[in-house]
Amino acid sequence: MVLSTRKEKFGFFIAMLQMIATIVFLYAMLRLRFLSTNYIVIISIIPIMLAVVSLLLYTMPRDKKISTFTDVSVKTLSVLVALALCVGSIYAFMGDDIIGAITRPDRVLITEDIVVLVRRYDPAQELQDAAGYTFGIVEGSGDLEQSLEQLDEKLGSDFHTMVHDVVADAAQALLNEQVDAMIYNSAFLDELEHIFEDFFYSVRVLYTITIENVIIIPPPEEESPPAPINIEPFAVFISGIDSEGGINTVGRSDTNLLIVVNPGTGQMLIITTPRDFWVEFPATGEFRGRRRDKLAHAGALRAGNTRGIDISMATMSQIYGIEIEHFIRVTMGSFVSLVDTMGGVEVYSERAFNAYGGVRVAQGMNNFNGWEALNFVRHRGFVDGDFQRGRNNAALINGVMRRAISPGFLLNPVAIRNVTNILPTAIETSFSSEDIEFLLQHQIGNRTSWNIQNMQALGTPAREPISAANPSITTSVILPNQTSINAIRTQIQVVMTGGILQGGEVLE
Repeated sequence: MVLSTRKEKFGFFIAMLQMIATIVFLYAMLRLRFLSTNYIVIISIIPIMLAVVSLLLYTMPRDKKISTFTDVSVKTLSVLVALALCVGSIYAFMGDDIIGAITRPDRVLITEDIVVLVRRYDPAQELQDAAGYTFGIVEGSGDLEQSLEQLDEKLGSDFHTMVHDVVADAAQALLNEQVDAMIYNSAFLDELEHIFEDFFYSVRVLYTITIENVIIIPPPEEESPPAPINIEPFAVFISGIDSEGGINTVGRSDTNLLIVVNPGTGQMLIITTPRDFWVEFPATGEFRGRRRDKLAHAGALRAGNTRGIDISMATMSQIYGIEIEHFIRVTMGSFVSLVDTMGGVEVYSERAFNAYGGVRVAQGMNNFNGWEALNFVRHRGFVDGDFQRGRNNAALINGVMRRAISPGFLLNPVAIRNVTNILPTAIETSFSSEDIEFLLQHQIGNRTSWNIQNMQALGTPAREPISAANPSITTSVILPNQTSINAIRTQIQVVMTGGILQGGEVLE
């Protein structure tokens, strides 16, 4: 090989750059295991052939010089292809990072804020001032063992405890001066305002105990290859936690969506369940069960290696008679950042209203940033209460899905990179990388057009006693309508058995 002229040397250099870009591109594509080998070969064959032709053009012996037109054309085309391959490689590496960022971990750090409440005019100003106090405690309202250990460190065992079955009893005892203070998971604090009028004006937080625990996620009992995702339907529970902290923070499950998916038929059923649904929590793992309570409260319960998401999923499975294998958990604070990073979201609203924070919602399509979207789904000032709120949640999910597959987002590498950076702190999921790769492989290979139907569990607003010791203490709930639940169960079976949902919304 003899490169006799500057033109040939420069051409060889550009050809080599394109060949390197092609190799990097192939490596990046192979990292995305959801892309088939045939697909990678098809999209790579042209840049490979161009690189080979370019190298041969400038290295093979020949009688005539390369014409200016040929030289400029080959170099220009090689540069453009190399740039395209570099962009493609960047997106491929980003895609691999996104999958790695959100897939199932082997352990989870759980953070609980346990508050010590005293009456508003109690003389104690610091925890040390509570020496000799009697503390009302509630089983299942947080990690009591560690809370009491911290109290012991601060007060030197100079305190007493009175155990209550439910938080309402402890709160009543505090207000009636039967105890001097109470210890409670902060995730439930605003619930007391709905039970006792002006509760927050009667008490104050004396001290906050932050407790961290590592929950070990057990591996699957049997190591087996995942079922073909284009054959097997599945259900995923989406839990929106009413905490403005990170994904590790314990909080009530304020949003409860069950999505039943059949990738083979392109059917998707989104089921909204009111947060105040009055349900019975089943025994799950080390959690031994509990009497009826609001569905939202399951998200903040924890015992041993069992946590709220496990109890929420078991409860939803019991309601709808379906095995729920997967979950996606997101907090309100992280949700705002996620929507903003995606560039906002377009959401359809059934009605016009003024949401919290002065957010004006128009009937029809609305363009929301993260803060506006959060206030849209949190607003409760409707005649039909949580039912409209549930429909708004489903509308937001549809909008986020549209945004996630839109060219404006997919063709923006900065937005994708930013989303990748915040995903580990914004979302927790049970999906493994293999699960996600199967879904993507099916979507790319089949270009599925999704038929989405929204359904809502209905019920009757009521007030129910939450204290066995004092039945007069009640809270607002929604009593499930079994006819509504049966209708949802029927549609679930349609999706699971390969049927077609009627009257759904097509998302392409």
